Amino acid sequence: MHELVRLSFHNWYVFEASELDVGGMIAVIGPTGAGKSAILDGIQVVMSGDNHNFIDLNPSAGERSDRTVLSYCLGQITDFERGEPQRDHSETVLALTFRDKESGTPVTIGVLLEAVRGERIETVRARFVARGYAFSFSDFLARDRDGDQFVVRHAEFIERLKRKCGRNVAFHQSATQYVTEFLSAMRPRSSPEARLFLRSFNNAVLAREIRDPTDFVRRFVLEAEPLNVERIRSSIETWRLLEQRTEALEAELRGIRAVRGRFATWARETLQAQTEEYIAVASERMRLEMEIGELKKQKDSADQQSQRLMRLIRNGRATVQENRNEIMRKQTMLAQGSEAMKLRAIEVEKREADNDRNRAKEKFESALAGLKQSSQFSSLRSFAPIRHHGAVDAATQVVGLVQEQTTDRLAADIEQLASLVRSSLAILNARDALSQQRDARVEDIAAARIAARDLEQSLRSAGDGRASMLSASGNSWTT
Repeated sequence: MHELVRLSFHNWYVFEASELDVGGMIAVIGPTGAGKSAILDGIQVVMSGDNHNFIDLNPSAGERSDRTVLSYCLGQITDFERGEPQRDHSETVLALTFRDKESGTPVTIGVLLEAVRGERIETVRARFVARGYAFSFSDFLARDRDGDQFVVRHAEFIERLKRKCGRNVAFHQSATQYVTEFLSAMRPRSSPEARLFLRSFNNAVLAREIRDPTDFVRRFVLEAEPLNVERIRSSIETWRLLEQRTEALEAELRGIRAVRGRFATWARETLQAQTEEYIAVASERMRLEMEIGELKKQKDSADQQSQRLMRLIRNGRATVQENRNEIMRKQTMLAQGSEAMKLRAIEVEKREADNDRNRAKEKFESALAGLKQSSQFSSLRSFAPIRHHGAVDAATQVVGLVQEQTTDRLAADIEQLASLVRSSLAILNARDALSQQRDARVEDIAAARIAARDLEQSLRSAGDGRASMLSASGNSWTT
């Protein structure tokens, strides 16, 4: 269980830098305006973390109290200097030091507030919970040029507190987190819920008699729903602005409707005029299209006539050219006379003679090729029948004469050549006889080869030496 042992107030109501050590049962006694309610209100601000939802300042005055946290910070006293603030700017420090009755371990909780004259509400600069530290202003004093001591400003205050406590100090921006922090520091095993604790503390500070059950339920059972006057005023002002804006928009809409009506009238008249103009233009277009159609027909007819005329002109030109050529040909024939006709007849006969000579030459070359083939039988003359020897000799003589004699000599000996050719034709009948002799010789050679192989095999079995000799002689014999 923790007990409150020290109150520390700086720039709070009439207190410049005051520390009050307390313990057990205490009573605060003094005349009006001495600061009795200021002490209780300072405790509320520290315990709630300056949460206005759970603060009832100067509860003894009831509903007639007009004190605020801002007025306490600025030192505003209603019975002194007509209620004018004593400070234009204030950096307030409020701290409460508790001590565990069993272990003697201290815990300090506090808030740093900044207030400026003319503002509607104060500003919370810091909320801190310092475990194991007993607060004292002596740790936060400095001297000015005159040697007078003063409490340091908030920035320096926070730095010194961090150096003094180290990790045992925690700072919070949220009032609920701040209350949860110091409740867990004082009751680590079973910490109450922050909002429920603040409601109970607020009702305890009021110390009012409860006679109405409805009031009991509202104060101790139901969740508090404080009325945010500033928010309501802001909402009302917003609604007024919206109403003014709505009226302005309605006036603009009326003006827009009037302009729209004028534009609609202008649009109808413009549309009517453009429609009439379109009808006139469309009619003119249809008339022009009809005229263009007639002109196209006339153009097509003119093109057809022009094509017929061009064909007639081309035909006439061709006829004229043909007539000119015929005239020139007849004039040439008349100029040449009978001599030219005789020359042309001689040229025709010459061409016919050349053609006959070429055909005779081709026949002669073909016959000569046959005779050359017949003369090749001279090497086989001994195998041919005796009755064909004369034909082979005749073919050989013809080929020799052709190769040795000139064309004029051949023409002179034409009769001899004809007789030799007729004799050489008898070689054609020798083909069958030669074929029969060739077949007989082939059969004799095959029988001789078979007999040689049989003889070689029989000799090989008689012995290697004799077989080799017989094989050699057999091979020479076969060859």
